[in-house]
Amino acid sequence: MNTILFILSVLAMPLCWYFVFQTEAHLVATLPAECNQVLDSVFFYEPERVYTHLSCMDQVGRELYRDFYKFDFAFLIMYGVFHYGMLTRLWPEATKFMRVFSLLTSVFDLLENTCTLLVLTKLPEKDETLALGMALFGRTKWFFAALTGVLMTLGLLRLVLTRLWPEAINFVRVFSLLTSVFDLMENTSTLVTQSKFPEKSDTLALFMSTFCQIKWFLAFVTGGVILLGLIRLAFKKLVSSKQIGAKKTN
Repeated sequence: MNTILFILSVLAMPLCWYFVFQTEAHLVATLPAECNQVLDSVFFYEPERVYTHLSCMDQVGRELYRDFYKFDFAFLIMYGVFHYGMLTRLWPEATKFMRVFSLLTSVFDLLENTCTLLVLTKLPEKDETLALGMALFGRTKWFFAALTGVLMTLGLLRLVLTRLWPEAINFVRVFSLLTSVFDLMENTSTLVTQSKFPEKSDTLALFMSTFCQIKWFLAFVTGGVILLGLIRLAFKKLVSSKQIGAKKTN
């Protein structure tokens, strides 16, 4: 049953993402530039932005917004099943932990969506507690989503390299982990910079640039090791096939 649900989630994910992108494109085309973005897709926003954002929309815009969040309730179940299936398969030695961890993104997305729909229902009345809940649950959701992405990337790299180049697995584990860490640091610097805009911070800009360069250096090194592993595997198969051919000839 778990396998069937996982396969269905894998097949459904591209369709879900297509619908999300189409809906966001429709909002961009329909609503004013100041409020044509879904807050659910914003990595970091202050509670004060919630009512400013919603007040910018007209009634039609808020109905579109409400419809998007109704779909998002189904989407979070779908990607929750996908995360569950991926993490428990990639990290079988930590299955119990991954069962819980894989669902945390969906749980906090559910809480954020619930607060959002309650805010929309109560308009024009304002509830600062709900706005705070939206912002906090949204940040926590993206934090766990980032960690989930890191764990899936590391798990896939480990799976590939264990088969291609077993003796290099520890090296690649470290480098792939460092790549993810610097990517996370770069993304954090970017989000903080966006939250402070239009205020400028040369220090944050320097951090963004430095973390980005280190990330790509480590990524290229890791990619090089994987490429060497593929060449090594192909060479082994070539030598093996020649030896088999020689034995048959003899």
